[in-house]
Amino acid sequence: MPFARDPVSELFDAAAAALLKRAHARRGAWQPTLVKPPDARQVAWAAGQGINVFAADPHRGELRRWERGFIRSLYYIQRWHMFGKTPDLRRRQPVADGPGALRYDVGAAGPGGILIWARIDPGGKAATEAVSRLPAARRYTSTRADTARSHWDQQG
Repeated sequence: MPFARDPVSELFDAAAAALLKRAHARRGAWQPTLVKPPDARQVAWAAGQGINVFAADPHRGELRRWERGFIRSLYYIQRWHMFGKTPDLRRRQPVADGPGALRYDVGAAGPGGILIWARIDPGGKAATEAVSRLPAARRYTSTRADTARSHWDQQG
């Protein structure tokens, strides 16, 4: 059975695609975006889904469920919707060998939101080796044995 997407991440697809377009245009350079806090309508929608967008992310304490949804959207768009250096949300297909390694970092948080930085590095063997050096909590991907089920629903 295929995994269901994190419903919060789906709200960020257009913003994630815009950030990835900038990151692909300037490979190797960090590109920032401000992830604004959810508005009352988004909070109510998520609550109706049983999701607390203000819950802390168990893997990255500085992130809440809301910001983690943005990061999940980045990885989803990178994997399924990148064609060359341009994301296309109308088409969906896995990109052979991937379009490069996506990395993210979390910047300063304030009342206006939190800065999320994205960077595209070369993919392939170099990317696999770089990911293997990261602590497990910082890895988005995992081995097939670890993908028995989606973990987004355990995020609060």
